[in-house]
This record gives sequence, structure tokens and C-alpha cells, in this order.
Amino acid sequence: LLFVGGQEPHTVFSLKTELRPCLEAPPTPEADLDALRPGTFIICADDDRIARMGYKGFVKKCKADDSLILGESYSEAAGLVGVVLAEAAARGNGNVICVFDQNMEYPAGTILGTEITACLRDAGFDGVIAIRSANDEPAMQKKYMKAGASGHLSKDGKVEKLASDLLR
Repeated sequence: LLFVGGQEPHTVFSLKTELRPCLEAPPTPEADLDALRPGTFIICADDDRIARMGYKGFVKKCKADDSLILGESYSEAAGLVGVVLAEAAARGNGNVICVFDQNMEYPAGTILGTEITACLRDAGFDGVIAIRSANDEPAMQKKYMKAGASGHLSKDGKVEKLASDLLR
């Protein structure tokens, strides 16, 4: 900063700083994807093709390449309880992570992630279950938790955010 007065400008003090980092958005912390135990199996289900493509990137980032991405058809979504229970029996409940879309809509009907979650909890599954929904109002989040979900994931995030939220 310069003091301008009298006949010549004089330096009152000098402030040297890097402004650029102050103008940029702070970096979002990425998930510690190594926090997943080796052998963790992820089951994602969504009726939306683009969401299923995003899940492929998610399981790749989590280094869980042999995971399942389902929900292309009503029959796939309707069979989720059996698939999850079979994988949990083979791998152990603690090694299976589920991410279910809340509203999977098909010509044959709608399957809710909360319904699948409640059935899994009733059957004794105690692994992680996340409900992914665009509706993240507090009342709906309570509904997801009441059904037995471990947590809720917003649909507006990127793959890295999904992984971060799930691993919290």
C-alpha cells in the first residue's frame, strides 16, 4: 500500500500475499478410498442408465471392481433382497455395502429403496445401506433412517463426493 501525500509517494508498508488461493473455491477433501477393506463388495441399484454409469466409476474408485450395478429392469430391482443376502452370506455382512436409489420406476411398477432396506434389515442384514435420492429434506432423511438405512446420499454429487459421504 502506498501513502500518497506531500510531494512523493512513500511506502507505508508492503503486503506481499498470494491472492489466487483466496479467490478459488477450497478443494473438497476426497475420500480415503483405501479405507475400504480388501474384499469389500458394493451393490448399487438405480433405474437410471446414467446413474448406473456413474456407479461404475464409483466402484472403480473404491477398487471394488467385482461389485454389482443393478436396476436396469424391474426384475433386477425386485430381486435385490435375494442378491444382497446371498452376497452377505458368501462374503460376510460387514463386507457388503449397498447404495439404493429411493425411487426406481419401471413400467411394471415402482420399487423403493426404503422397502428393500426394511426387508434386508428384517432378514438380519447389518451391512451399510445408503439411500440415494434427490429428496434430501429432513423429513425424508428420517424416513430413510426409520427404514434402516445407514445414511442418505444426495444425487447432485460427483463420484468422489459419493465415496466420501459413504465412507464417513
